[in-house]
Amino acid sequence: MDSEFFDTFSISACRIDCETRYLVENCNCRMVHMPGDAAYCTPELYKECADPALDFLVEKDNDYCVCDTPCNMTRYGKELSMVKIPSKASARYLAKKYNKSEQYIA
Repeated sequence: MDSEFFDTFSISACRIDCETRYLVENCNCRMVHMPGDAAYCTPELYKECADPALDFLVEKDNDYCVCDTPCNMTRYGKELSMVKIPSKASARYLAKKYNKSEQYIA
């Protein structure tokens, strides 16, 4: 990947690089999360040019952004864990510390 913005190749970096170049070429601006030194798109320019350009890029112009699969990729599994906050012990401690009831803390 020849990117002026990223040193390491990743699919995310490739997509952001490509979308940034596409917007700068078509609208002469970039979104606030995009790298580079082009001017940020004004709200008007976003509505009139950037939003339609990105929609077109995603839906129709599949040849513009070709991001290969990297040689190495790390994927993280999703895990959801929950805990009641505060726990009984925490509620007791906070109640004493702030001179409040455990019911108030919980």
